[in-house]
Parts: sequence; C-alpha cells; structure tokens
Amino acid sequence: MNECSNVTVVPKAISDRRGYAKLKIPKAAEKRFIPGRSSIVWDYKEAFEVEVEMDTLDSVLEEVGVDSIDILKIDVEGAEGLVVRGAEKTLKKAKAVLIEIWPENMWVIRHLQNGGYRLAKVIDHGYYKNYLFIRR
Repeated sequence: MNECSNVTVVPKAISDRRGYAKLKIPKAAEKRFIPGRSSIVWDYKEAFEVEVEMDTLDSVLEEVGVDSIDILKIDVEGAEGLVVRGAEKTLKKAKAVLIEIWPENMWVIRHLQNGGYRLAKVIDHGYYKNYLFIRR
C-alpha cells in the first residue's frame, strides 16, 4: 500500500520467548474493536482474542537477516518489558531506541541505561511516556 521495498512483515508477537500467546483486541463501550490497544499482556473486560505465534526480537531479526539498526521503535502496549528481555543482541546493535513505556515497566529505563544508552528525550502522553535513548 505504501510502495515500500525495504519492509518484511513477520506475523508474530514479540516477547521474551518463543511460543504462543493470546492477543487481546479490546472492544470500546460502543462495541467496536480498538486494534491500536491490542496486547498480549493486558486483560480487558470485553475483547476479541486471537492466538498468535510469539518469538524474540533477536530471533526474528536474525531470521530475516538484519545486521544493523539505526533506530529501534518499540510500541507494544505493556509488553515492552518482554520485548526488551528478548532483545539482548539487538540492543547491543541499535544506535537509538524509541520506546513507549507504561508504569508497570519503568525498570526498562534503568536496563537500557545500564546497557549503554543515554536518555535523550521524554515525550509525556499522560499515563504513559515515550523515551528516546541514544547509544553512548
């Protein structure tokens, strides 16, 4: 649709291990689905569930042959802790990481700083924030 020639779609949820998970797609009060809030970690009162294959970011990037990463964007609706745990090799390669972090995963900030990143910018969205980290 966007006429991109450098994109590879990998239909998997990214986590800290291989396996399967339930992707929960929540319903709004007016009974329509909200795909942008889909999550493998959050529970919703009303949601459509789909079983999806899970893998680590390290495995997926190795599988598709990614050798270098200029910027890694992580926006996974509460699963950022799982993604980071499964991205040890990837995080050693990335020059920058832009990550949405929800309150339950604030430990990710220190983890990235301990892994050689400097926090460059915080973008506040209220309950959650986006953080830009640059490799030192």
